[in-house]
Amino acid sequence: MNDQMPTNPANDLATQDFKLDSSYFVAFSMAHDALKQGLSKASPLNVTQYRVLATLLGAFDGNVAQAQLADACDMKANVLSSVMDALESRGFAQRNPGKADARTRTVRITPQGEAHVASVNQAIIDALYRIFPSQSRNHRQILEAAIIAGAHISPVLATQPRYPASRALIALEVLSQTMEQRLKILVNANLNECRIVQCLSERTTPLRIRDLAEILHMSTVNVARCGDRLAKRSWVRKVSSETDKKAVYLELTAEGSYQAEVICSCIDQLATTKLWAGLTPQERLTISQVGHVVLAQTGHR
Repeated sequence: MNDQMPTNPANDLATQDFKLDSSYFVAFSMAHDALKQGLSKASPLNVTQYRVLATLLGAFDGNVAQAQLADACDMKANVLSSVMDALESRGFAQRNPGKADARTRTVRITPQGEAHVASVNQAIIDALYRIFPSQSRNHRQILEAAIIAGAHISPVLATQPRYPASRALIALEVLSQTMEQRLKILVNANLNECRIVQCLSERTTPLRIRDLAEILHMSTVNVARCGDRLAKRSWVRKVSSETDKKAVYLELTAEGSYQAEVICSCIDQLATTKLWAGLTPQERLTISQVGHVVLAQTGHR
């Protein structure tokens, strides 16, 4: 007789402690690059400007106070003002005096701005599937579900937000900037250096620089330069091969292993507040799996 109580899958998902390992950041980086490529090909706007325009698209009645828009985008007033100058100059948005107080400003997206978001969103989707070609319906469904889930990360001004691919770009950009800034303050290392340390911490043997580059979807030159900087900090040591004298391997030192724990803890804390908190349990599972799915699809192990 089995004395164990039956488990509820939904409850298991709700309480599961998801971790973002190095495979996730490969998918994260590839998706982020694809989304930005789609934007650059279809729009004169940079990511910050497009982020404001796409957020403005979701205003409840077409108008939103400029201060509220700044809060929604987590921007300082002067930064948002500069962005609005750029959007207005292209006819994508319009500023008007507030009805109750002429000293305040309300902003709204124009029909030209709405059409631009629709056009750019399709270009973003096209770029995404050029980067992640998939003949597998299951894999494509997981990737699409991850984009929709990712779109829920950032706050919106509407109850029925549109264009999840655009909102996923915004979410990934914000998450990337936040993570880069937090890690820089915490361990004084950039995101690529931290990704290398994280990846090495997941292995029991040293990794060749060329293999690290392939695993992390980075250039060999970039990994080698990051490795040099990490070696100067005594986080990694370079190891030679007995069979291939030209090959250079990296392995963590004791100090590097300690820093890896700090880095992974920081990543997981950010994931809890910036990622998992806004998602359903099933969306959390989808996001946590997408890295492994993408690696399997694209041949990166």
